[in-house]
Amino acid sequence: FARTKSRGPDDTRFAELPNGVLGFHRLSIMGLTDSGMQPFKLDKSYVVCNGELYGFEKHKQELIKKGYTFESDSDCEIILPMYREYGTRMFSMLDAEFACIIYDGETGDFIAARDPIGILPASRRTLSASHLTSSLSRRDTTASTASFSDTATSLL
Repeated sequence: FARTKSRGPDDTRFAELPNGVLGFHRLSIMGLTDSGMQPFKLDKSYVVCNGELYGFEKHKQELIKKGYTFESDSDCEIILPMYREYGTRMFSMLDAEFACIIYDGETGDFIAARDPIGILPASRRTLSASHLTSSLSRRDTTASTASFSDTATSLL
């Protein structure tokens, strides 16, 4: 994790969870205020995300209509409400270049996902699930899910 500091020199934060730790180095590009710092939290769930969610405003407005509130202008803040509404199906709804880890506070699962290509709209790509053991490779071309019962490693 310390070796990735150069990717986010603006701030670093951790969330200590029952089954592991999520860490995040921030490079402030979107949601420039402190409220845009990750990990984001929704009830007992957390997320860290690196990348860009294109057109996230549309999803954000739909989530606001469903009663969700947001504290920042960060695109990644929509991930937990989308996960709550759609589960892992949400990944196929995103037009994005991203890698993220969600900690599901209800199940205790860690879900790691990455966009398959990063340049095609969600409607033109297929996400398939595969099990992930300890890390995501930049060459991965599938969204991956994993349940870690004892430990979790920050993959971003």
